[in-house]
This record gives sequence, structure tokens and C-alpha cells, in this order.
Amino acid sequence: MWFPVVVTNREEARRVSLRFDVTINAPDGSGVLVPVLQTEQQDELPLVMDPQTSRRMTLSVFLNEHVAGQLREEKMFLGRRIYDINGDLFRLSVRDLLSDQRIQMRLPGFYGL
Repeated sequence: MWFPVVVTNREEARRVSLRFDVTINAPDGSGVLVPVLQTEQQDELPLVMDPQTSRRMTLSVFLNEHVAGQLREEKMFLGRRIYDINGDLFRLSVRDLLSDQRIQMRLPGFYGL
């Protein structure tokens, strides 16, 4: 799965060194299905950003068949059966390795399997 993100360092004077991972909640609401799933990107990780800079990038995660099978939802679209992944179950975690601060948010959207 691929998902676009815009990363902004709002610090006025401090650089950040960012690492990204994804948590996937269980579809039945029972807790966390996958606690830490490392992301991949074209650029080198961690991502070092200067103060007051922003950049667009695409992160990706690999779901094995077991995890993908638990997240797949069968739907009908224009009379055809399709399978969709519930994106509301995914959370993106961003950690600054320099300050050890972490934020977590819903994924901003993703592009299929």
C-alpha cells in the first residue's frame, strides 16, 4: 500500500530527524492487529528536515496475505464484486529521533494494494 504525506518541520530553529511507522487496529474493535509496521520510502530514512521546510513524499507498507485477508472488505460496485481495505484502521506514527517526541494520526489516504 502507498500513501502520500506532506511533512512540515514547524520548528523555527531546530532540525528534525523523522522515522515513520504504521499501526493497524483490529477490524472488530478488539485492539491492535499490527503494533508496528515499518514504512518504506524512496529517500533514505530517517528523514532529516531543516527548520521551516515542507516536502511531499510517498510512504509505503507491505501487508502480508494474513494481515490483508483480515482487513479486506467485500463490496459491490457497479454490479461487480470488489475488495477494499478499511483505511480508518491505519494510524501513522512519526517520531523525531532527536527530541524523542512522537505523534500519531490517521493516515491521510492511501492508494490500493
